[in-house]
Amino acid sequence: MLKGSLVNFNVERRALTVVWSGLYLYNATKEAVYLGNVDDENSIVFPYGIETYRDLSSVPYNVTYTWHYDNQTYWDWSYGTDNITAKPIGVIGMHVLDSFDTDITFTQKR
Repeated sequence: MLKGSLVNFNVERRALTVVWSGLYLYNATKEAVYLGNVDDENSIVFPYGIETYRDLSSVPYNVTYTWHYDNQTYWDWSYGTDNITAKPIGVIGMHVLDSFDTDITFTQKR
């Protein structure tokens, strides 16, 4: 999940600034814990992070991999962006303090 925290509301620009961070819902306690917290045994750490994109669609693709414990080949569905050249707006999940900002404007298009 993503957790958004309001940082700033600029009346003149009519824009909100929101900081987003990652949460994980731990099944046993039904409590949300921050991603990437190595001090919390219920947290999950993603060594390469979770890249977050804006205004892109995700598309499913089939992944085949070999599990190194039993040398068996498995397949699974995964998701990626529909534009491989796009750059993420943020990466979360590697550390507990990972976050990224977005600006949300309320101006009308002309």
